[in-house]
Amino acid sequence: DHAVQNFRKAVMEGECVFDWYSRKKTGELFWTRNHHKRIVIGKETLVLTTVWDITPEVEIMDKLKVSENRFKDFVDLATDGIYYLKIDPPMDLNLSPDEKLKYFFENAFFSELNDALLKINRIPDKESLLGQSVKTLYNPDYVPAELIEMGLNFFRSDYQLSNVESVYKRNDGTCSYYQNNVTGVISGNKLAGIWHSMRDVTELKE
Repeated sequence: DHAVQNFRKAVMEGECVFDWYSRKKTGELFWTRNHHKRIVIGKETLVLTTVWDITPEVEIMDKLKVSENRFKDFVDLATDGIYYLKIDPPMDLNLSPDEKLKYFFENAFFSELNDALLKINRIPDKESLLGQSVKTLYNPDYVPAELIEMGLNFFRSDYQLSNVESVYKRNDGTCSYYQNNVTGVISGNKLAGIWHSMRDVTELKE
C-alpha cells in the first residue's frame, strides 16, 4: 500500500515527505504531514519519521477553494465584462508611467475572463483569449489615444481607477460607452496583475 511505498522510497532515496489522513486513538480522523528520513547508525539503516498535525492548514485551504469557486461563479455570472490580466514577470513599481505601459503590453496576458466580456468584444469563445497576450485585444499600434491615456492614468493613480468612461468605436460606425473600474494586484512590491470590469452604459447616452 501507499504507506509501504513511502517507507521504501525513504530507504531508497534518502527521504520522503507526504500528507496522510491519520486516525487518533479516539477514532477521530485528521490530516498529518509525514517526513521519513533515512539515517545510518553504524551498519544499521533506520528511518526517522517526523509527524505534524496539518488539519488547520488543510481546513483553511478548503475554505479558500470554496471562496475561490464562489468568486469565479460571481465573475462568470456578472453582466459586466470582467477580466484579469496576469503580468509575468511582475512589474517593477519604480518604472516611469511610460515604461510601465510598455512593460504592460509586453508582459500581460489574459488569465481570467467572463462571457460578458466576450459579448462586448464579439469574441466567439474564451479559448480565443485565455493565455493570450493583452495585445491580442488591445494592440498598442491601434489602441485609441484615450485608452492609452487611461492606462497611463492607472499607473499614475496608485493602480486604481474608478468609474472612468471610455468609448468603443466599431468598424460599422457604431459606438458603445463603458464605465471602467481597474484595480492592480500588488505582490512583493511588484504589480502582479490587473482586474478590469466594464459596464455598458450606452443606453444612458442615447
